[in-house]
Amino acid sequence: MKRKDWNLLVLAAAEGKPLTPVQLQKILFLIEKNVPQKQRRDFYNFKPYDYGPFDVVVYQDAEALEQDGFICIRPVPERQWSEYAATPAGLKAAEQLQKGLAPGVKEYIQALVEWASKLSFQEIVSAIYKAYPAYKEKSVFQE
Repeated sequence: MKRKDWNLLVLAAAEGKPLTPVQLQKILFLIEKNVPQKQRRDFYNFKPYDYGPFDVVVYQDAEALEQDGFICIRPVPERQWSEYAATPAGLKAAEQLQKGLAPGVKEYIQALVEWASKLSFQEIVSAIYKAYPAYKEKSVFQE
């Protein structure tokens, strides 16, 4: 499975509802930390950054997925970020990808999306810092 496939799996788990950049980044980070390496050989390289674990390649892969027609990236009015959502074609492609997942991984991704969707930006970042304090190293975030 390719790295960008994980991006699509996360967005598809939201069932067409948009995810924010912090939700997408932190869900993928938690997958890296909690899904066995053999399942996710090609993955992101998260480093401590302004708001915790970050890899710019997450956004580059999202842009490639948008070019493929699998996701839609929409600017949020009056904000400086965009939201990411799976398209119908992306949902269909993700169904095929899910067949290659180890038992429980699909459910874990779904649980992460549900968890992150209920939290504010501050709550997500704080939860990550609490569980993974090393990623607070370069933070500009004030709790």
